Amino acid sequence: MVKGTRGALLKRLANTVLLAVCAASAGAQAQNLLPIRIGWQPSGEFRFFVAQELKLFEKAGVKPDYIKFNAGPPTLAALKSGDIDVSFLGSAPAIAGLAQGIDYKIIMPSNEGLALSALVARPDSGIRSLQDIKGKKIASAKGASTYMALLKALDLQKLTLNDIQFFDLPVPSMIPAFNSKSVDAIWVWSPWSSKLQAENGRIVAAMKDVQIDWAQQLWVARTEWLDKQPEAARRLVRAIDFASEALKKDPAPAVKAVATQLAIPIAMAQEILNTDHYPSLHEMVSSTYRSSLTAPNGYARGLQEQAEFMYQQKFISTLPDVRKAIDPGPVQTYLNSR
Repeated sequence: MVKGTRGALLKRLANTVLLAVCAASAGAQAQNLLPIRIGWQPSGEFRFFVAQELKLFEKAGVKPDYIKFNAGPPTLAALKSGDIDVSFLGSAPAIAGLAQGIDYKIIMPSNEGLALSALVARPDSGIRSLQDIKGKKIASAKGASTYMALLKALDLQKLTLNDIQFFDLPVPSMIPAFNSKSVDAIWVWSPWSSKLQAENGRIVAAMKDVQIDWAQQLWVARTEWLDKQPEAARRLVRAIDFASEALKKDPAPAVKAVATQLAIPIAMAQEILNTDHYPSLHEMVSSTYRSSLTAPNGYARGLQEQAEFMYQQKFISTLPDVRKAIDPGPVQTYLNSR
C-alpha cells in the first residue's frame, strides 16, 4: 500500500514537472515571437488568410501586426516610409514601386492568377475567341498587367488599339458597364473576372493565351528590414509553408475569410481557390518553374518584360532592373533549415 502510494506520488510529481516544463517552453516561445508588420489588401492570397485565421504566423514564431490597404499606391507609400515590413502586391504596382526607387526585395511569388486574370465577354457580344475582338468595345485598366495582356492579344491578331473601341475603366465601374452593355468585354483580374462570370460573362482568354506566364501576385519585404531581421523573414516563409499544408487539409477557414473580405459568395471563393495555382516553396527555387526566384529565365525575366512594357507605355518614368530586386534568400534559408 505504501509502495502504491509512493508510486502515485512520483507519478503526480513527474506530471507536475512536465507541465511546468511545457509551460516554461510555451512562455519562452511566446516571448521569442519576432514582430512583423504585414500590409495586406483584400485579394485571393488564400495562404495569407488561412495563416491569419489559424494563427499560423504566431505558430511560425512571429507576432504579426496587420495593416489593411485598399490599393497599391498607399501600400507602396507605407513600404517607402517604413510603416510596414512586408506586403503582397500585384506585379504591376510592385514594379511601379521599384521604378520609384522604393528599396524592397521580391521574396516570393504568391498566387499566380494566370487563369483568373482574363478577358470576360458578354454572352451577346459575338466574342467567342481573340479572333473576334476587332471592332468590339473592350475595357481594361491602363497600367495593369491585364492591359498588357490586351495589347498582346491585339498584337497576336495583327491589330492595334485603334482596331477596337477601348475603354479605360477603374474596377468599380466595370460591372455596371458590363451589365449596361456599354462594353462587350473586359480584361480584368480576380475576383472581378469571377464576378463578371456570375453576370453571365464568358472567359474568352487568360494570361497564358497571350504568352504571359509569370505569377501576377508576389510578396515584397523592405531591404532594411530583411538585413536586420533575417530570422523574422525565415519565419514568415515558415508561416506560408504552414498555410500551404493547412489549405490542403481544410481550405474552409481561408475560403470563408476570402469570401468575407472580397464580398463574394463562398462558392465563388472556393472556385477561385480551385482555379488558381499557389507555387510550393520548392517550385519557387526550381530551375524549371516560370516564376522561379533563382532561374535565369524565371521570375526575373517575366517581371523585367512587364517592366519594359510599362516603361514603353510611359506608366513608369524609370526602368528598374528587376533582377537586382529578387531575393531568394528567405525561401532558401527556410528550406535549408526545414
